[in-house]
Amino acid sequence: MKKYLGIVVVGVLLISFQNCRQVNCDPNGKNCEAAAGKPQQEIQYEKTKVEGFTKLVVWDYQRNQFLDLDLKTGELTAFEQAGSVRGSKYCLNSTDTKRVNEILIGSEICKPLDNLSSNPETVCAQVYKYPYASLVNSRDEIHLGEKTDGCQIPTDLCGSKAQELLQFTTGIVVNLDKLVCK
Repeated sequence: MKKYLGIVVVGVLLISFQNCRQVNCDPNGKNCEAAAGKPQQEIQYEKTKVEGFTKLVVWDYQRNQFLDLDLKTGELTAFEQAGSVRGSKYCLNSTDTKRVNEILIGSEICKPLDNLSSNPETVCAQVYKYPYASLVNSRDEIHLGEKTDGCQIPTDLCGSKAQELLQFTTGIVVNLDKLVCK
């Protein structure tokens, strides 16, 4: 009897703490709908041109390091222990250097102006999603794909460029040992 009571209590707790009001948006943040199917307002973005950013920082969580990619030269410098120790150096070939620059040239960074989690009627799961990359220049560091709660729409490249850059950075991390400097 106690066994069944324990299962029921665990089941009630699991169901009670579910995020029932999830927000679904298309990749551009338009046509958002709550889980109940009610249309939300169109998400507005502050758009910034990517031009002027000279470095792309790629996060390598498997090796506990981040990689600074110089967008002009294609050189990757690894930093370990939260950036305090300089690690190995890697190099992109000219094709990959050209490819990442093609993704970024003409792209814009879309930072949502609306904060869905600030609405008192919205219940958001407490979830943190690490950025997959950061764009850096002399003044700014913009984390791409970072979320601090389940309702937040992350800052990222606008449109399909976000997915292209995510795939590219994932390829760098997966193939890092093959990116030997010549």
